[in-house]
Amino acid sequence: MKILELPRSEYPQASRILTRAFFTYPDLSYYFSDPSKRQVPLNWMLHNALVQVGRTGKAFKTEDGLGIMTLMLPDSREFNFWDYLASGTFKAPFLMTRESLRRMQFCEKYAVDVHHKVMAGRQHYYIWYLGVDPRAQGKGWGSALIHHVQTLAKLEQKPVYLETHKPATVAFYEHLGFQLLAENKFPGHPLSFYNMLWEPEKA
Repeated sequence: MKILELPRSEYPQASRILTRAFFTYPDLSYYFSDPSKRQVPLNWMLHNALVQVGRTGKAFKTEDGLGIMTLMLPDSREFNFWDYLASGTFKAPFLMTRESLRRMQFCEKYAVDVHHKVMAGRQHYYIWYLGVDPRAQGKGWGSALIHHVQTLAKLEQKPVYLETHKPATVAFYEHLGFQLLAENKFPGHPLSFYNMLWEPEKA
């Protein structure tokens, strides 16, 4: 399975793949609690993520386009006003309820703060989103994307960090060499997330 960089022209298609992959994901289901109204704002949110990563990181796909990964690089800068403007983030109040927006802003900021605390300024690769279309899950596409970033990270002797909100995926990442660092609960919200880290073997 070849892993290719995702061209910007394919962001709309890729966001639809991610929407199907993450439709029942715990935190996103919490932000958009009504399944009958979830698809449009969820697709908008994931398209935003692709645009933002495309401006400062990289996005990858499996050769069939059914697996998508967004990746922040060791030298990626922080998102800025222009990234949010270009991605359409400021449309949030028109596409989300006040409660959904409040939940998302708190939980996303909390996860970012924990991420910074855990990595303590250490340069690393960060897997932001990794999703496989449900019709292609179980075929190794997710593992292929992970192996791709591990290969990049090994060349630079940099670790790979990720979070998962889904307990069932912890074992999947552990099988691929990641270590579970901690389980974190969002204060005041019925959600948890798991910090995981992969370290390259010393050359």
